Amino acid sequence: MNYKLECKLKNMTTKQLLELNRMTAKILRSRREREIRKNLLEFEVGDHVGFTSSEGEEIKGYVAKINRKTVSVDAYDPHGHWRVSPRMLSKIARQNTPPPAFQKPLTLVGVTK
Repeated sequence: MNYKLECKLKNMTTKQLLELNRMTAKILRSRREREIRKNLLEFEVGDHVGFTSSEGEEIKGYVAKINRKTVSVDAYDPHGHWRVSPRMLSKIARQNTPPPAFQKPLTLVGVTK
């Protein structure tokens, strides 16, 4: 740490240090939120993405929804639905089959309107 800064901090009162801490936390929170918003802009609904779960398993799926702070990912079978920080996601090459929400509707043979 900078020696001059350390001396200034040592001469501050507890009240001043608490106020400095509050202001620092506010600035850090704002920077984190700005970074998350920037990262969210990299993804669109339908993008094929991948990430590593907390157990170390590679999960692949597609973006189902963009939330305020996370991305909802519908994983390819059998992994289910995940809410993931955009910082943990990476785009991957498209799979052979489109995500379920984007598949063409089935046409029933022999059914008339």
